[in-house]
Amino acid sequence: MNITQLRASLVEQNDTNSNAFHDTLKKIMDLMGVTTGDVAGQHFTFVGDTWEQMDLHERLSAVDEYLKDEINNFSNPEEKVSPMELTVTHDRSRKIFIDGMLINDEVFDNEMVNYCVVERADQIAGLCMWIGECKDPSQRQLMMDDLAQLNSVGDEFVLSSILTNEFLSPTADTEHFNEVCQEIIEQNNSL
Repeated sequence: MNITQLRASLVEQNDTNSNAFHDTLKKIMDLMGVTTGDVAGQHFTFVGDTWEQMDLHERLSAVDEYLKDEINNFSNPEEKVSPMELTVTHDRSRKIFIDGMLINDEVFDNEMVNYCVVERADQIAGLCMWIGECKDPSQRQLMMDDLAQLNSVGDEFVLSSILTNEFLSPTADTEHFNEVCQEIIEQNNSL
């Protein structure tokens, strides 16, 4: 059985405390790469009283939420990558630090990399204004997608592509974010 079939089987079961329920959930977690964790222990014990009253869609949402949390918490924990630290100060002028290293403004001013550092809240405000003014439906949709992406993360600063509408979040796009930060550091060291 694949994950979709197992999920469908899981939500049709009425007893969250049964061995069949936990076995099915364990199979899903194994297929998704979750290597440790309490298989449905606390989450579905809490849901257990209301599980029978939930419709299949509500059950599926509960299962998906649980799996998302388990993947975030227990999938190959030794492989979890921490984002490089991005700090921006505003003393007399704006200074950007990556992992404690001061980045020379020339790296961004001379477009030595294809990204710049932007404040997420400023980007959201700008997009809201531009969406309101935009007449082209396809451009408006692109901006709305960008807005949704920026609203889905809580980072204060993100990397913004100077070539496309791509944003890289330290928490949501950690590996790619770190690669670009490493490129910024390399360009900084070349000056």
